[in-house]
Amino acid sequence: MRRKLGLLLLSILLATAMISNLEEASAASTKTEYKKLEAGKFFTAALTTDGTLSIWGSLEGMNEERYMPVFGKAKEWADVSAGIYFITAIKKDGTMWSWGFNDKGQVGNGTTKNVMKPTRIGANKKWRTVSSNYAHSIAIAQDGTLWGWGYNPFGEVGSGDLRDKSKPVQIGKDKDWVQVVTGEFFSIGVKKDGSLYAWGDGEGGSFGNGKSKRYQPTPVKVGTSGWKSLSAGSGHVLALKADGTLWAWGYNGYWQLGNGTNKNALKPIRIGKEAGWVAVSASGYDSYALKKDGTLWGWGETFGGTPRQVGLDRDWSKLAKHAAGGQHVILQKQDGSLWGWGNNGSGQITLGVSSDSSFDMRNIPLEVSQTLPAQGIASEIALAEAHQLIKEDDVGFYKSDVTRELAASLYYYLFDALSWDDLEIPKEEMPYDDLYSAIPKIAYKQGLIEPFFKDRFGLYEPLSRQDFLTGLYRTLKLTGVRLDSLPQQWTKTYADANLVSAKAKEAMQYLDQAGLLKNEGDKLRPVEAVSREEAYVYVWRAYEKYLANTPYSAAAKAFFYDEGYRILAGHGEDTESYFVYDKDVELADWTRFYPRTDGGSYNRDDSLPARITVDYTPGKDERKLDVIAKVIEKEMGIELPSFKQELLAKFDELKIDDLPYAESTGEQYIAVDGKELLIILFNESKTKQRILEVDY
Repeated sequence: MRRKLGLLLLSILLATAMISNLEEASAASTKTEYKKLEAGKFFTAALTTDGTLSIWGSLEGMNEERYMPVFGKAKEWADVSAGIYFITAIKKDGTMWSWGFNDKGQVGNGTTKNVMKPTRIGANKKWRTVSSNYAHSIAIAQDGTLWGWGYNPFGEVGSGDLRDKSKPVQIGKDKDWVQVVTGEFFSIGVKKDGSLYAWGDGEGGSFGNGKSKRYQPTPVKVGTSGWKSLSAGSGHVLALKADGTLWAWGYNGYWQLGNGTNKNALKPIRIGKEAGWVAVSASGYDSYALKKDGTLWGWGETFGGTPRQVGLDRDWSKLAKHAAGGQHVILQKQDGSLWGWGNNGSGQITLGVSSDSSFDMRNIPLEVSQTLPAQGIASEIALAEAHQLIKEDDVGFYKSDVTRELAASLYYYLFDALSWDDLEIPKEEMPYDDLYSAIPKIAYKQGLIEPFFKDRFGLYEPLSRQDFLTGLYRTLKLTGVRLDSLPQQWTKTYADANLVSAKAKEAMQYLDQAGLLKNEGDKLRPVEAVSREEAYVYVWRAYEKYLANTPYSAAAKAFFYDEGYRILAGHGEDTESYFVYDKDVELADWTRFYPRTDGGSYNRDDSLPARITVDYTPGKDERKLDVIAKVIEKEMGIELPSFKQELLAKFDELKIDDLPYAESTGEQYIAVDGKELLIILFNESKTKQRILEVDY
């Protein structure tokens, strides 16, 4: 008998299993406006416009706490900036504070000892703004003077030498500084007249003045600003002009400038011909930018040499500044929600709740504050989880986009739940180097998912709603279940039906007619990314509707539709088998044996070709006897009202409580309501539990 071992080895999911800090989506009744978002290596800081500072992840001074929604006193902060392992912040009263890892004096308190709580620095000044990166900081005082401290191997502190500085030192004597931006080992400042200065490591062109100089310990004028926005990474700079054009310069070894080459640019170069850019963030060797239409774009080490859209969403509003060396990305949507991806080993993305060091979703943003599924569909998602249509690792992050990898998994487990057949892993070499996982290979080979790129499959790229539903429809057809004949038309007028592609129209119209799209309102949103919660609901509805059309036994279907139990089905050359679960408890499994072609027999008695097996503990598992009765009644089309009573009487007669370990009762024939049955009990444990077999 060929049982579906892949499913049987899965751990049983509890429908109520959720990460402990899930929050109700409805709880966020007001939109949160963020002034600044800052990402260190193991932590994230968010400053709201009202002055509330939140920090989560791992940072010196947080002790055992991983999420501090109000750090310090509420509404007291005016500015914040993150280095790789430390943080600097300014209060509304102009005082500056810092804490964290301090091996190079980057905290600025005059020592090189780690600082466990906010410590005031630069007490002789009132401060306007500060920029920290990697292990140094540059700040502007309220009198317009410029100050620096921390790690200084290339002169990035601006003090005129290359010695580390453990407390703020003044940079020159000018009092007309208005803006400062720090990169990994260099700094950029802007004066009131718009003149642009740079210092530190200028090798590779990070100064943008046409030169490549390794050590520059004092500010040198490199041009006039004219820039609306600046962001510095590990060796490159991104800039926006007021007209919305995008520019970049500096080190380009990882294609982070976005001009399609990996050659350094010693002077600013325009990236693309488009305008409409509204925000930039240089993140190590990656670059990110937002467009006016709310789309997010990335290029560099992760994305390649020219800007490409990240995901399909069109409602992004703010990018974090990411300290060089960090491994996660934080950004905000127009509704005020925060999202991120990357390293989450310290909970630096999901409000202190850690996970594997890198999400398998890679560049698909996950909601920072996890929410429960939307009202109205939460119960369906819980059922999909309980019936193991969703892998345990994929529970949660319900608002996030579905990747091609996740879609392949959903299709595979839906197929497995509705079909006796197995889908073989393709043995031939795949045409895409990134198509290396078994289940996505199957999905691609079966035509369920198409590649995202011409030269790459895009395992971690999102699926649009129409592409996901097309794959779902193809999965149903692949299972061989009977698909009802339905009209090829929409059930109602959808305002955006014209956006549905020709290849997706048949699938979406069929699923619409079948009732799977009942929450769509007046729009189908075919080209938008499908979220996890939407995909899980679609899969559940497909399973719930089409299980009835499978060749599975009447008993299996009755347990599902009448009791809500989870069922598994397996099929071999000479057998068909079923397993029934109530959440995490296996109630019974049964097998029907077909006549063998070689004349042999699996069953004990050829006149009784089916066998039910349960783990039975007297006084505890009486409901399993009801399950056995229902299986026989549904399979045989008979009624057995006396079944439980007769079995319990037989158990007393056989004294099963006294059955010796490793012994059995032997085959026992009994007649119940005119039906002859064979029972046998085994004692394979040193407890009261017995294995009960009933042949019918």
